[in-house]
Amino acid sequence: MARWTKLLAVPGAALLAGLVQVLRAAHRPDVPAFPNLDLSGTFGDPSLPPLRIVGVGDSNLTAPGVDHIDDAWPRRAAAGLSDRYHVELISLGRGGSRTRQVAAQQLEWALALRPGIALVAAGGNDTLRVIPAWLFRRQLAEIIEPLHDAARAVVVLGIGDLGTIPRLPAYLRWFLTWRSRTLHRSVAAVVDRYPRSVLIETWASIAHALRHRNDEMFAGDLFHPSSAGHEVFMTEIMPAFEEAVRIYERG
Repeated sequence: MARWTKLLAVPGAALLAGLVQVLRAAHRPDVPAFPNLDLSGTFGDPSLPPLRIVGVGDSNLTAPGVDHIDDAWPRRAAAGLSDRYHVELISLGRGGSRTRQVAAQQLEWALALRPGIALVAAGGNDTLRVIPAWLFRRQLAEIIEPLHDAARAVVVLGIGDLGTIPRLPAYLRWFLTWRSRTLHRSVAAVVDRYPRSVLIETWASIAHALRHRNDEMFAGDLFHPSSAGHEVFMTEIMPAFEEAVRIYERG
């Protein structure tokens, strides 16, 4: 038994060492660092019916690396609804946040703002660490459930393929792809529990573009999506928001 324990410990130790390298790569000093942006704003004619979208999450809601703030997908989505609504987008996202931090630091504020549609974009930073899927699901549900009670609809971003990120160690990309898909399925499982929540699918056209247009999809920091990446994301993001609006309009 001791022999097998030692043999099994070797891959575990190697994986842990690899994850340490992942975290180091995420903070490399030899690549540009871009500021986190406040994506909040208003869109559309003020005479139109009001629609408040409140977002909580990580750097998906701060868009470091875009050429212009209006290239960021949350602002593109808000602008896409501005033909029918006067959209108020309030982003509470903080770059680097893990799911438990979103729940602790952003959720109460989001609930107090009384969103019409809530937006949740968290989990990428959990994917880069060793948080087990069952714990991730529980922490994500602790965010979605109160927002589902407070808002008419909730839009939830899935986990993209982090194995495509150029800045991360190439020898671990297979693992990061596997882990990303695993936690994406966890997101989908949580979203399925709440009838007025909508999943943004990240393993269709988005994942394909990340793999086959890799150079243009990432900003100069080789980590966050570029403006071109944000544009591609809209192929899956806008249909999810349109579905959320239909739910919102049903009351």
